[in-house]
Amino acid sequence: MRTIFVALVAIFASVTVVSAETVFLRIETDALSNETSWQFETAGGVTVASGPDTDYPGETTVTETLDLDPGDYTFTMLDSFGDGICCDVGNGTWFLSFQGTTITSPSNGEFGLSESVDFTIAEPADTTPPTATTASLASDNADPTLATNNDIVTLDMVFDEPLAGAPTVSILGQAVIATGSGTSWTASLLISGATAEGPVGFSISDFEDAAGNTGGPVSATTDGSSITVDATAPTVAISGAPAQVTSDPFDVTVTFSEAVSGFELADMSVGNGSATGISGSGDTYTVEITPDGNGDVTLDVAAAVAQDAAGNDNEAATGVLIPVDTVPPTLVISGVPDALRSCLGVGGNLRAA
Repeated sequence: MRTIFVALVAIFASVTVVSAETVFLRIETDALSNETSWQFETAGGVTVASGPDTDYPGETTVTETLDLDPGDYTFTMLDSFGDGICCDVGNGTWFLSFQGTTITSPSNGEFGLSESVDFTIAEPADTTPPTATTASLASDNADPTLATNNDIVTLDMVFDEPLAGAPTVSILGQAVIATGSGTSWTASLLISGATAEGPVGFSISDFEDAAGNTGGPVSATTDGSSITVDATAPTVAISGAPAQVTSDPFDVTVTFSEAVSGFELADMSVGNGSATGISGSGDTYTVEITPDGNGDVTLDVAAAVAQDAAGNDNEAATGVLIPVDTVPPTLVISGVPDALRSCLGVGGNLRAA
């Protein structure tokens, strides 16, 4: 769209190029400005702009503002009478200004029917650094927000324009190699015993576009994704056992250091007895134990029978031994009259086993 500014004095010195494709046409008209017209054509001869829409005022300065795509153009200034715009009935001329360049009338307005100039609108210089439109973390763990030993943490990256080379990436402070091309790149890290536990941090830096503009650094995900490294095995303890066992069932409490899954009745190892009931979830379970009366009862929970959310196997519990009660009961009868004791031929208390 063209905008016409009319002034009684020349205003060219105050014109600012507002974009790489903006072209300013300044015309200083003669007294017979109704004879004046102009046009812009592409290199292929297609007219992309022409004017004026209405006759310009005579002996004034007008400025047309046009937006042209980068490419090659021909500008033509015309006078229908054939005496140009200078100098018989005024001192007219014209100027083109774009991208810091000014083209003046080759004839200074004395061109007869028309005069033309060729010019090129260059592609605007790219001074904008690339940005990461996507930075997303995920683990190959069953829970993509957690990672343990031998899991792979992956950082997916998408940029708003193709990169000239791989970005510089670190994950958990370790330099990793980014692979990919164009706008899409990835980088991965294998979690090992030497990896620090806790939130996974990362940095993306020194990524360049084809024009040499450098972006970064980026250290936050764009989608809120996160990963926590948890390589600690859950511990387990057995408590609540009686001091001695008889033949009666009793309950014990099995407590893990964190919530686990997979713990079942069969995972309670019982010597001289059996596990006959279980309830609970998360980090606390109650197990019913029924002795078989054949000796001391032992209780154990083996390693790797339950897993935490990250998939770490539990450590083995410290075994519990509960001695069997082997002392037989005795019967004590007291308060027997002396006469009865003499009759029975015994002295002191009567005892029966």
